[in-house]
Amino acid sequence: MKIADIQLTWLENRGNRLRGMLAFLNAAVLEAAKGNAQNPHPQTDPCEHHALNEEKMSNYKSEFGRGND
Repeated sequence: MKIADIQLTWLENRGNRLRGMLAFLNAAVLEAAKGNAQNPHPQTDPCEHHALNEEKMSNYKSEFGRGND
C-alpha cells in the first residue's frame, strides 16, 4: 500500500466520521426545536439574568482574584 493510498483512506474515514457527527448534531437540534415548539420554556427576565451573571462573576473574582475591578 502506498503512502498516498493510506492518506486517502485516512481522509475518507475522517470525512465519514465528520458526516456522522454532523448528522447526529442536526438530528439533536431538530429534536430540540420540535420539543421547544411543543413546550416552550418560560423566558427569564433579562435584568434578572444579568444580575445573576454579575453575582456569579463577583463570586468568581473574589475566589480566584481575577478581573478588572
